[in-house]
Amino acid sequence: MYCKSCGEKQPTNAVFCSKCGATKEEQSNTNTSSENNLDTAQKEVAASNDPIGHSELHQMSSKEEALREFIGPNDDFYCEKWELGDGSEVRMQSWNWAAFFLSISWMGYRKMYVHIFVILMIFLLLDAIMYIAGIPSTYDYLIGIGTGAFLGVLGNYLYYIHASKKIEKHHQNRTYNLDAIKRSGGRSVLGIFVAIGMVLIYSIISTFILAPALITS
Repeated sequence: MYCKSCGEKQPTNAVFCSKCGATKEEQSNTNTSSENNLDTAQKEVAASNDPIGHSELHQMSSKEEALREFIGPNDDFYCEKWELGDGSEVRMQSWNWAAFFLSISWMGYRKMYVHIFVILMIFLLLDAIMYIAGIPSTYDYLIGIGTGAFLGVLGNYLYYIHASKKIEKHHQNRTYNLDAIKRSGGRSVLGIFVAIGMVLIYSIISTFILAPALITS
């Protein structure tokens, strides 16, 4: 047995240290104080080795949690495609077979109505150019294939932009309203019919308004 104050070897039944005079209670207090100091020092070292900080890490994980709530089922697929959680920037290019084959319908399923509107406006512009230039409408299938390839490669990233904007609307006081995010996101079968309706409106405008006005005899 050794004195915890000075380190001097003591008899087993000693009440106090024969060298420094410290009692067992004083030795115990000294040991507890040393342990507390060591624990404080360890925490300070850990904090110095964490330049990001706990609060910021919590914010980062909260955003990923909010994105997962917005996506709903199949959230692992998109988070993997975006490469979330590795500290790097979101991956822009990754393949999505559903976006490639279903294109506009996939976007409707994911409630990306603004993106559908933009694409259809581009279609109208291309149609106008084709009508003026006298390019046969049989080339429209090339535009369809190009759109599918575009969404196949960049569809996941476009969905990330869409999801990020939506969840930020429910971000206040450094926290996310997950219930509101879940309601605004997810999948929608009705959205498919909305997308089909938008395509029909585009077709009517292109066929019955643009074509008669721009095609020269």
